[in-house]
Formats: sequence, C-alpha cells, structure tokens
Amino acid sequence: MKNTRVGKHAACFPIFVLGLLLQFGHLHAQQKEVGGGLAALNYVGDLHEQYVFRDNRPAATAYFRYNFNPALSVKVGATAGRLIGVDRSTYDALSEARATRFTSTLVEAAVSAEYYFLDVVKGSFLNRFSPYFYGGAAIFYFSRPPSASPAPYSNIQPALPFGLGFKYTFSKKWTVLFETGARKLFFDYLDGISDGDVSQKNFQYGNPNDTDWYFNTNLTLSYTFYSVNCARVPAR
Repeated sequence: MKNTRVGKHAACFPIFVLGLLLQFGHLHAQQKEVGGGLAALNYVGDLHEQYVFRDNRPAATAYFRYNFNPALSVKVGATAGRLIGVDRSTYDALSEARATRFTSTLVEAAVSAEYYFLDVVKGSFLNRFSPYFYGGAAIFYFSRPPSASPAPYSNIQPALPFGLGFKYTFSKKWTVLFETGARKLFFDYLDGISDGDVSQKNFQYGNPNDTDWYFNTNLTLSYTFYSVNCARVPAR
C-alpha cells in the first residue's frame, strides 16, 4: 500500500514541472527545445550484477527542455522500451540452478537538471559542443514478469536518474545530444526476484539488500524555438 501511494504522488511531479516550464516558455520562446530519438535500456540486478552490453534493448524517447542560461537547463522527458535479464553465470552455482530470465515493458517519466561545462553559442562556428552532467527524479512503470515473486508491490516506482552527456549544436535551431546514465532504484523486484525461502529447492530468490538498477543510453535530435521580442513604442 505504501509503494502504491508513493507511485501515485510521484506520477504528478513531472506533469506539474512541465506545466511550469511551458508557462515560462511563453515568455522566452528562444529558450524552449523539443526533441526525441532512439534509446537503449539495460538492466543490472539479481540475475547479473554487471552491465551486459548484449542485453541492451531498443526504446524511444521524447522531451521538452527549458534553457535558463548557457550553463543550466531543465528537461522533462519520457522513455518507453523493454528490459531483459538472463542468468548466464558459469561460476555461480545459484545462478546456474535458477536459470531464470525475464522480459519487461518499461515506461519512464523524468525531470532532470543539466549542467553544461562549456558555453555553447547557437550558430557559432567555434563554440558548438559541450559535455554535460544531469541528475533529477523519475517515476517508471514496468510490467510484472510472469515468473515474478508473489510478494505485493506496485508496478509504479520512483527512481533517481543521473549521468553524462555530450551536446553538439550544428545550427541555431538544431542540436544533437548523446547521453548515458543510470537509474538508482529503491526497489528489488524489477526482475521479479528478491528475498525468498533459501531452504526451498526452486532457487527463486536473490539478495534483498542490493536493489535493482536500469540504464538509459540515447541519441536525440532537438529543435529550438526562436522568437523576436520587439520593443513596444509608447503611444503618443
């Protein structure tokens, strides 16, 4: 019940922030960006505790960005795709005996702040690129794996996204961004496996002290809206 309540409150957070950013955007249209592109989702948890590149699965992402100044932006975005996890260890007896895999649909809504290390000037031939760091808050929905533990939990959970990116502006209106980052979870059932009765021989248990993670790597294209605010001439 507690996790369900957290999920419902968290679901309102990205919508609230997006509304605020859109209000600011009406005043400074040149600071608004919309974008989207391709992403890859990856899982780390009880089935494998390291990032396995071949387990990346395709996803799609879209976002709205508000640029407060050349160094600081806020982004509201959504990503949808699939996750997989497979027991592959040849040196872990538990993993070999368990021989479990899962596939899950995942939908994420996130709000993050981005800090750019270099001053990117739109349309400049010199200052066109900058690495950046991002961090924020997110919620995600995931479909429960068919073999999941019967333990009660919500399919909507909070997460903390953070990572690094690279921004390249090739015109005043168009920008390419590549970023990769992790999602810190407060939850251990993303793979459907957590604690269990170790005396049973079905081996359907993991380590409840290590929460699961997922990773999001994406390549996107964004469009910047420009408008010219003309000075008003006082009426005579």
